[in-house]
Amino acid sequence: MSSQAVSRGFFGAFVDKLVGRQLSLPSEVCSFTVRRVRIPLEDGVQIAADLYIPLKQKPFGTLFVPTPYGIGFLTSLSQARVFAARGYQVLTSSCRGTFDSGGTLEPFRNEAKDGHAIVAWMREQEWYTGSFGTIGGSYLGYNQWALLSDPPVDMKVAVIWSGLHSMGAFSWGNGALASHMIAWADVQRRVGSGGLVSVILHLRSLAKTLQPVFDGVPLLDSVDHYFQKQTPTWLKEALTHPDKDDAYFQPMDQRAGVEKANIPILLTSGWEDPLLPDVMWQYQRLTERGCNGRGRILGVRARQNSLPESFKWLEEHLGHRISESRPSPVRVFVTGIKEWRDMPKWPPPSTASDLFLNAGKKLSKEAPSSGTSASTFEFDPAHPTPSIGVPLVFDNGPGRSEGDTALASRSDVLVFDSDILTNEIEICGNPVLELQHSTDYPDADLWVVLSEVNASGNFSRTVSEKYLRLPTARKSDTMKMSLLDCAHRFVRAQESGF
Repeated sequence: MSSQAVSRGFFGAFVDKLVGRQLSLPSEVCSFTVRRVRIPLEDGVQIAADLYIPLKQKPFGTLFVPTPYGIGFLTSLSQARVFAARGYQVLTSSCRGTFDSGGTLEPFRNEAKDGHAIVAWMREQEWYTGSFGTIGGSYLGYNQWALLSDPPVDMKVAVIWSGLHSMGAFSWGNGALASHMIAWADVQRRVGSGGLVSVILHLRSLAKTLQPVFDGVPLLDSVDHYFQKQTPTWLKEALTHPDKDDAYFQPMDQRAGVEKANIPILLTSGWEDPLLPDVMWQYQRLTERGCNGRGRILGVRARQNSLPESFKWLEEHLGHRISESRPSPVRVFVTGIKEWRDMPKWPPPSTASDLFLNAGKKLSKEAPSSGTSASTFEFDPAHPTPSIGVPLVFDNGPGRSEGDTALASRSDVLVFDSDILTNEIEICGNPVLELQHSTDYPDADLWVVLSEVNASGNFSRTVSEKYLRLPTARKSDTMKMSLLDCAHRFVRAQESGF
């Protein structure tokens, strides 16, 4: 079943051209029509989708974009319309249980099955070009890994912007519940009832709105009160299965897609992106497997526009209109000096440099002498350490750019400072911390932050960090923690730009 094809019109064309220019994309090559279609699945559910077909232009290829965030005008601007105006045929579908699609939303559970069913349907349509590519980020990235768990032979390319591959890891990857699951449930509820504009307005106050929920004890009761006793079943299940490897999460784990993929894949993420660990693991596995030598990553800043790079990737591997769209397999942004750098692989070759936590709260190259007393701190659950300078999914609070200076004055934070730098130091990869840690309480969390401090010592900014809930039954007090990937140059004090 399908509706009548509709031309984009004057207003649509104006907005499309404006957005394309803002996103630094090449000029349009055609106009296009949009047609709403209904895609039947085997269990009787019908999926709502929009089909974009270029006018007076043979499609360069087909893009398939399944999304839980709607297929209306605003959401389609950067995931469909800009590509259709540049010669690509696009099928955007609304995930089961979202917007006009039938069924019930069970996040991450049906995407592999439904995605493959839609691809099978697409192959039977007279407009199909015989092969397709995918593009999208976050949940849309997960949908791509779900397809690759059983790779379609006609899937030729993927562009994945900070896509997760496991709901269990997304929810409980550090041993403690990631609050973004509750925030995502709230956002998704508002997406379904009020549309994208309503969500954008809600996001401005989301951190403040949800703070009483996160402070409530017990948490599940607090969540249920906030959702007015209508907490989504999937959220209750996620909150009550605190092990990322729990059997509950197995159907929502698409690591198989990373292990089986053998097509050109462009991975992008940002140093401040909460999904950076997922993307780095995906990159490492694709690289280790070879993936025909075509797994690549683009390390970017938060909010960096990666669409021009993505479009070139599609032009090379789906449209076959250009060759060698990238000069090197890896491109990263080095913070501290604000410099883009091309690399053959990540991490690049480096030399180990050891710094030690010394008495007097000093960070230096000198190992502490034997018998040095331990440094201690006290944590008060009633006044928990704030999440300052860390990446959060749905939060407009202080990020890394605003600094983490406030942490240093807290009694539940230990600070170890180096001397003022006289030489530059550059870190590319995972900083690693080894320490002896003990606590007089069986349940404990540990948060380690590597920061850069200005010459005056009155402002610091997070470079890398790691949060971890410690196992209750620990065999040893010796700990080794790998912090998040980073590429940063600590400049000399007189050259510091902040």
